[in-house]
Amino acid sequence: MNDIDPMFNDFIDYWIKKTYKLTEEQKSEINSSLQELKDAHSEKDVEKIKVSMDNVNTTFQGVSANLYSQGSGETNEEEDREVNDVDFEEVKG
Repeated sequence: MNDIDPMFNDFIDYWIKKTYKLTEEQKSEINSSLQELKDAHSEKDVEKIKVSMDNVNTTFQGVSANLYSQGSGETNEEEDREVNDVDFEEVKG
């Protein structure tokens, strides 16, 4: 039963950071699976918690795969740099 807290917190942290990229349907799916897990946890029903955790994991994997396939939309600073060829002269001394 103690497994729920770190997993739940990691999920919530990730979801909050990426929520702007989620569709309303995905948000609804996530909220539904999270509420199911919260209810199971408050009822202290171990079997229901296991099923709910599996459901949250499945939902999370589906949404994560979708976000990954969309790309982050963020660019690396090095990728943004413009590269220019320049002429140079070798100086021998």
